[in-house]
Amino acid sequence: MVGYPGSGKSTFAIQMRSPILVIDADHRFAEVLALAQGEVYELSDQAADNVDADRIAQLLAGGMPGTDVKTIVIGSLTAIITPLVVQAMVDKEAARAGNLAAAFRTKALAMRQLQDAVTRWGTDAL
Repeated sequence: MVGYPGSGKSTFAIQMRSPILVIDADHRFAEVLALAQGEVYELSDQAADNVDADRIAQLLAGGMPGTDVKTIVIGSLTAIITPLVVQAMVDKEAARAGNLAAAFRTKALAMRQLQDAVTRWGTDAL
């Protein structure tokens, strides 16, 4: 889902089937918690855990089996992916990457890792 800040993405997400597990990458999901109709869990209370694709995958793999979570929300994917894009551009400019495709490899792998980590549980995902 794409929209400007304040356009209602998180408000929509909090209306999904509960319990909801939130990966709060942009640290703004608390703004809509009062609107929740059911339980809302956080992936981790450590900010760094919510912006690292590898750590997110590890925490989901360890924590999801046996839960009653119905929806997983990543808020916001931009907070996870944009730093990887910027680093790829910096690496390309500094000639640390042979070509732009090589520079964007980390971003592509992180996107795939997140997709697989979130969708494997049979929950709704946003």
